[in-house]
Amino acid sequence: PGNPGGAPPTGVTVQNPAIIPVSGLEVPSGGTATVGIPMFLPGVITGAVPDGTFIRVTFHVEGKLLGGSNARTSEREYLFEMCTAAGCAQNACL
Repeated sequence: PGNPGGAPPTGVTVQNPAIIPVSGLEVPSGGTATVGIPMFLPGVITGAVPDGTFIRVTFHVEGKLLGGSNARTSEREYLFEMCTAAGCAQNACL
């Protein structure tokens, strides 16, 4: 069922908000590019997260355009399942 209010499991702390720097690409106007975003850098989540726990991540990407103006995407939400053994990702809910 999960913890009340979406709280982390006992003994687990989550840095909130976590600002994760990434290197970007120069993209021509109207173009697209892929940027890898490491969601779980060391220190963002500490403690033993129980196997099978779902972790909800809400994030947006901010950047600076070549002309000097700023850009920001809308927020996106993803669920990740903590797997400590092979095969747990075969959860029927995924």
